Formats: sequence, C-alpha cells, structure tokens
Amino acid sequence: MAVGIENPAFVAEYAAAVAADWENGSEDGNNLFQLLTWQRGKFPSVVTGAALDEVASRLDGSDLAMIFAPRDQPQHLPCFPQLCSLLGIPSQFVSESLQSVTHSFGLRRLANGTHTSWLHLLSNVSSDPQQHTSWARFGVVMTVSPVPSKGRNRVVMICFEAPEAFCRSVSSLVRSNDWQDVLKDPYLLYAMVFEAWYEVVDNGTWNVLDLAREEEIDIFQQAQSLSKNQTAPLAIDYERIHHIAKEALFLIEGVDAATRTLDCVSQAHRCVFQGPAVALNAVQDALAHRREVLASTRLRLTSLDQRIKNTINLAFNVRTLRDSNVMREDSYVMKTLAVLAMIFLPTSTVSSIFGMQFFNAVADQDSTVISMRVSHQFWVFWAVAIPFTSAVLIGWTFWIKRFQRRVPRVDVERGTIPSPT
Repeated sequence: MAVGIENPAFVAEYAAAVAADWENGSEDGNNLFQLLTWQRGKFPSVVTGAALDEVASRLDGSDLAMIFAPRDQPQHLPCFPQLCSLLGIPSQFVSESLQSVTHSFGLRRLANGTHTSWLHLLSNVSSDPQQHTSWARFGVVMTVSPVPSKGRNRVVMICFEAPEAFCRSVSSLVRSNDWQDVLKDPYLLYAMVFEAWYEVVDNGTWNVLDLAREEEIDIFQQAQSLSKNQTAPLAIDYERIHHIAKEALFLIEGVDAATRTLDCVSQAHRCVFQGPAVALNAVQDALAHRREVLASTRLRLTSLDQRIKNTINLAFNVRTLRDSNVMREDSYVMKTLAVLAMIFLPTSTVSSIFGMQFFNAVADQDSTVISMRVSHQFWVFWAVAIPFTSAVLIGWTFWIKRFQRRVPRVDVERGTIPSPT
C-alpha cells in the first residue's frame, strides 16, 4: 500500500499502518515490511505492507532505502532467513538477536569498499507493577556500498521493531531535502537512532520514578499513622516495591548498554568516515549530545535507585517499629499476668495443701475448741512430690542443653560459626 507524502496526516497514518501490520500480520505472514526509498531527482517512495519480493525490486536504483520490520526472529518474521540473504545481514547479528543481547555493535568491511554495521538495543518499558516486565528492542543493520557509475554511495538501513520516536524522525526526513546529507555521512542515521532510543529509556525512567514516588508517599503516610496509633495495621506491598527496584535495575542496565553502544558507534564513525572534517564533526557533535542526555538519565536512575533503597529501609523499619509496639503491649499483658500469679500463687498453694485429706479439723465434746490434726501419712505427699518435681527439673535441664548443642552459636567478634566439637 503506497502512502502519499503530500498527505498532511502522513506521520499518524504511517505509524498506525506500521503498528497494525506488525500486530495483526498478514495472510501469508510475509507482507510485514514498511519501505521508504529516496532517489535523486524523484519524489520519495513510501510503501506499507510490502512483501519481500517488492522490497527487493524497489531497492534497485535507490540512493537511500529504509526498511522497517518486526522483531528480528523467525517466529515473528517467517521470511527472516530470506531477508538475511537478500540484504547480507551478518550472522553475528542473527546470533545476537536469538540471544536477546542487551547491547551490541559490529562492523564488517569488504574489499570493494562496502561496509556493514549493526547494533542492538534493549530496555524495559513496563509501567504496571501488576504485569510482567515488558521490553523494547531495537535492531539496526546499515549497509553502505559504493556505486561507481553514480560516483556516490548507496545506503540501505533495515530497522527491526523500531520505536515510534524513530518512525517520526524518519517521516520528517521524507518531507525534506535533508536526506541527501545521509548519503554524505550515513552515520547521521545512527544519531537519529540514539535520539529516538533516548526517548524510550527516558520515558521508562519517568514511569518507574512515578511508581517509586507513589510507594514513597504511601510508606510515609503509614509511618505517620504509627505516631497516632502505635499498633495500627500496615499495608506495605513488598512485592510491588521489589518490582519497582527490579525495573530500576533493568533501566540502569539498559542506559549503560546504550551508552556503550553509542561509544562504539562514535569510534567506528571516526574509523570509516572519509568525508570533510565539517561533516565528521557535525555527526560527532550529535553523537556526543546523545551521550550527554543518556548520562543525564543515568544520573536520574542513580538517584532513583538510592531513593528505592531508602524506601525499602523505611518500609522494614516501619514494620519493625509496629511489630515492636505490638510485642511491647503483649509484654505488658504478660507482666500483668505474672504479677497476678505472684500474688495468688502462694495463697493457692497454701490452700491446696491444707485442703488435702492429710489435715483434719477435730472439735472437742463441747465443740468449743477446734484443733488441727495432721495425718501420720503426710510424709507420702512429700515422698511423691519431691521426686516428681526433681524429675521434671532434670528433664527440662537436659532438653535445654540438648537444644543448645543443636543450634550453633555465632562468634560475634570473629563473625564465624565454630564447628561442633
């Protein structure tokens, strides 16, 4: 399906067409490519839903071609092997795709002056803690080959699972004459790649930052509630906090990987570029700017990571404080019971002893004097009570010592656990 570039709603229509084709696929599973070609003296050509054969035919004669495709794996792109053969995609790129690497950059130069470069970018983009982590992937392969008959290079770039920000940048390139600058220095396209990727990781960073802020505020409020009610029930979602911390770690890894990839691209550009110094410096300045904005996001992630650690510490401290308050109230109850037992236990013991049949109250004939008589068998009580009490105490002591031998004691000074002797 061709899209007219004179349409003022080109950007929205193009992005919608790309999303619909990739999500729903096509009947034969092959018409999944979005193709843009430029040729000197002609209007740019934009085709959506192109088959592989149409891509091959339209590449001939073009000066600059950009191909958009879904994820670079056979299960998402049935004709992926044929595509690799058509465009000469390196096997290293395919291997990295199957491994879902966090970052990669490669460069291959041939004797005829053709050089192929490729990269992979990976970052998490999920913002819902109730769902599994979702990932943004971006794979790029760019081939620059000399065309002796025209005295200039031909540039072909294929983008796998390109983010929306990159599609917007390319669509603006369609409606301008700046595309000819790409022929002079193809690494301008890599500057566009990192500009779009920065938007992806920065949006992901703000999403996680918003989630962390919500948890931070919630835990602060629960901590304040303890000042009013020391045993107030807490509703701290430790699983959610763990998810946010994990997302922040993934983002840090993604930003560091993107920065490393950008450094590799910058170094490769200085090695392969053979144009004027003005053009070289322009691309290097653009890449340097992309590196600095990635560094700003990295600093924000460093701060976010520390805030999450503080939030986790606060959550555990609040829980510990609440539990200690509950235990303190329980100890007050136990202390009260212990005091009551100390008060009534002696009297209970005395009353129990005198209530036994070993003591009898005997009155005289006039019933005016009552005397207490102790049975001659009173010694039986002590003969049974004393051995039984001793046996209980000995058994309790033996059980305590055996339990202590099972539980190893930590040497606090050395920080070690001594081996049992």
